[in-house]
Amino acid sequence: ATIAASMLAASNPFRSRRSSLVILAPSDRRSDYEDVQELRAGTGLVFSTYLGGSGDDVGNGIGVHPVDSSVYVTGATGSVDFPTVSALQTTLGGGLDAFVTKLNASGATLVYSTFLGGTGDDMGQAIAVDPDGVAFLTGSTSSPAFPTVAPIQNATGLLDAFVTQIADGGVIQFSRATYSVNENAG
Repeated sequence: ATIAASMLAASNPFRSRRSSLVILAPSDRRSDYEDVQELRAGTGLVFSTYLGGSGDDVGNGIGVHPVDSSVYVTGATGSVDFPTVSALQTTLGGGLDAFVTKLNASGATLVYSTFLGGTGDDMGQAIAVDPDGVAFLTGSTSSPAFPTVAPIQNATGLLDAFVTQIADGGVIQFSRATYSVNENAG
């Protein structure tokens, strides 16, 4: 079956000006139909790489910078040797820590990569990126000492949600843990 260009455009509202490994957005130099044909032929993969260390690592959320197409990933890691670059936190704090990693648009370079967590289990679950390269992530934490900046409250549940904002240079601008009942997730 052939997918018409209009069907692809309607099902892919998140289009960028350049090809993207994450959302498979077509290039301005080709039509949507040609991109579908390239994907069928197996030529649509821009890059593919591993990200992790010797322990268990899970990517849960991915975002793409709307201007330069750099890629942001969040998830959870149990690897003491998870790759860190310009890290806010250089060591694993608990059994699992959330992580935030920014790769350049070609996927060849880690711009920054950091653990984010306390002594309990922490997991990044979703990430969004604004045009200035500021990353916003949410997830869950069981750490009473999750790294926060000007928290609106202390951790109180068995599992708390968190929201963290990280500037383009990899600096935490704010980080908060919150709850509403006994268990929450981001």
